[in-house]
Amino acid sequence: KMQPLFYLGALIGIEVIQPLIIDFSRQWLPAGVLFLPSMGSYFDFTFNLAFSFGLAFQLPMILLALIMLEWVDVYQVQKKRSWWVVAIFVFAMICTPPDVFSQLCLAIPLWGLVEAVLLVGVYFTKKKNILDISD
Repeated sequence: KMQPLFYLGALIGIEVIQPLIIDFSRQWLPAGVLFLPSMGSYFDFTFNLAFSFGLAFQLPMILLALIMLEWVDVYQVQKKRSWWVVAIFVFAMICTPPDVFSQLCLAIPLWGLVEAVLLVGVYFTKKKNILDISD
């Protein structure tokens, strides 16, 4: 069963980032040259973009699983927040075309999802501690 975040990432990749990449590619063509990619290369590009953005949006779910399995301490992750933010922006820089807008289109939602996962992780950690105390 696919996660809704995968679909959200794929949707952002196709509907937001793909038009930006195509417009960016058209700007670098000499005057009078038509931008006509082959159907196969267009489908490959679309699939790869949707799949990579979908996987990128799965990273918060992996972090939540690690927190719930107690392999990662949520408070240690919060203390290292500045490193997480830098890592997210570097990841976005690698996965997107060479413009700042598309990098921000991937990094900001991903950052927000990680922050939401940290809030949920704190809730589950506190709830588990309450249950452990009551036993």
